[in-house]
Amino acid sequence: YRENQLKDPIDNSGKAIEISGCHNPLPIDVDVVAAQEYRIYHTYPEDGDPEYTEGMVFKPLVGDEWWVNFPKVHYENGNAKHDNFRETVRMFKNARGHYNDNHWFTLDTPSYYIECLIYNVPDHVLKTSDLTDRFDDVLSWFERDSIDLADFDQVSEMEALFGDENTQWNTDDAKEYIEKMRTMFDDL
Repeated sequence: YRENQLKDPIDNSGKAIEISGCHNPLPIDVDVVAAQEYRIYHTYPEDGDPEYTEGMVFKPLVGDEWWVNFPKVHYENGNAKHDNFRETVRMFKNARGHYNDNHWFTLDTPSYYIECLIYNVPDHVLKTSDLTDRFDDVLSWFERDSIDLADFDQVSEMEALFGDENTQWNTDDAKEYIEKMRTMFDDL
């Protein structure tokens, strides 16, 4: 009985293998993705090394689709964005949580897509220091008529954010997320 009590529950029904840390001495949850290297080659010189962008590819236990992403490029691009980028992403993720805690219908917007959405906001909008004003400025930027979500990239800039691939989002869902964030903000 004691051995089972200390054994961590593992869930591999999603893209990652989720290992609960509820019984660990260091109680943190861990997501593990079993992946292999994936490369997009840009040059094939006769002499010398080819130039390529390194990514990863994996296939979840459940399902038949392969998933490709570029975590190193994603990380580098996120770091190169305005200093307020990550804080703004956290604000919008927390706002989704607040919305879901206080409304009958919840938003199932994945955190990855929120991060990609905010990545496309220009630095001059992100630079606003007051958090409330910045949240409003970001929403206002999304709501401009001239903004075409179809032009948005993922943070890695290796793929468009919106489309029909398994790693892409739906523009209608993004517009709903923005609309719900605006409604919640205006009601505060």
